[in-house]
Amino acid sequence: MTMTEVALALRGEFDGRAADLDRAGGFPTQNYARMREAGYLRGLVPADLGGLGGDLADGVSAQRALGWACASTALAVNMHHFQVGAATGEVLVVGLPMSLPGISVIETWDTLGMRGTASHDVLFEDVRVPASAIAARLPANAPAWDPRFANAIKWFLPLLSGVYVGIADRARDEGLSAAWNGNNSSFRDAPLTEALVGQLETAHFRAAAALELGVQRVAAAPDPVAAMIAAITLKDAATESAVEVVDLAVQIAGGKAYFKKSLLERLVRDVRAARHHPPSAPVSSQMIGRGVLQQHEAVAAVEAAVAVTAN
Repeated sequence: MTMTEVALALRGEFDGRAADLDRAGGFPTQNYARMREAGYLRGLVPADLGGLGGDLADGVSAQRALGWACASTALAVNMHHFQVGAATGEVLVVGLPMSLPGISVIETWDTLGMRGTASHDVLFEDVRVPASAIAARLPANAPAWDPRFANAIKWFLPLLSGVYVGIADRARDEGLSAAWNGNNSSFRDAPLTEALVGQLETAHFRAAAALELGVQRVAAAPDPVAAMIAAITLKDAATESAVEVVDLAVQIAGGKAYFKKSLLERLVRDVRAARHHPPSAPVSSQMIGRGVLQQHEAVAAVEAAVAVTAN
């Protein structure tokens, strides 16, 4: 099975637990157990090493499917997947069991959305880290433009963006359901609902197109830094459109989306976490601009050298 097929097989089950996870703000332990059983946690591991052999496109598609059902679970497991995908670089990755002496969890995660990730602080106190636990290493002062660090961002942001486009997929479903059923509390005339649905479809198209085209550009990039710039561009374009989709779905559904029992109420909170993953605006825009200008300068230098040689 592909990663996407596994995600689609699990998402109905995860959907049934998502609301309770959000209310409790606890870690999705049961979902992790199911992902482990189904092979989802080894989705990006090469097939000859016992994994599913997923590539970036399959991983993004799978994360999108899980994001539709339980965005918190999808976001939590994203922190595992991107490190597996980026394991050909030298970012410092350390794998240690939580039962090791000196490791404890400080429960600080009390947030607006993505509550079910339980992304608490982990405290290390005099923890001995054996050399065998270090999977990769990157100097502490290495900038984001370092190819080894850029390779991690290349995996992190597309997989992450898949989660938020998955939220947009679900919000679109909810918004269209409300429109088809005439089930809104805003007392709108039908033409106004039609206009909102049109805006919803356009925003959803932008989100999906940015994700799909972005993945292609990341995969085709000639080097890790170019791939990083493509990934940042993907993230900014896809997630901002995802936020717009959710807001439009809420507008279509009307005041009932404001109630805690509404699925859209949870999606509104979860999708806004997209703006807090680094690099976020305006830093992300600056990095994109710098990358584009450097690429232009490099091309211009080559063209100038060719012209001199020709003359």
